[in-house]
Amino acid sequence: MNHSRRQAFERMAKEETSRLGGWYQSGLGDGCDRDGKFVYFHMYNHIDGRSATAWYPGGHCDNADLAEKLRLSGESQLPVKTALLTRITNGLSRLVCRLVKGSAMLFLHVSRGAN
Repeated sequence: MNHSRRQAFERMAKEETSRLGGWYQSGLGDGCDRDGKFVYFHMYNHIDGRSATAWYPGGHCDNADLAEKLRLSGESQLPVKTALLTRITNGLSRLVCRLVKGSAMLFLHVSRGAN
């Protein structure tokens, strides 16, 4: 991550922490519930050491303080998920680009060594 991207990320994280009253997002996860329906969750930590999890869809949160902050900020709305085929296509595209770049770097390294 370059310097300007890191600064933008840190600024965004500080704004989120301020907006959520000291809570910041620390992780993401997804899976299936008991009925086989797709669910995902956001894990949050507070600057004082507390932790909580918000589950989607449904917006259930195991901390009342965070649940209220999320409700007020409008984040308890169901975020838009990317279709599986699109995610797979994007992932494969990134993989192919890395392979091509790696092959080109290897070719340049070998060709320079031959001179």
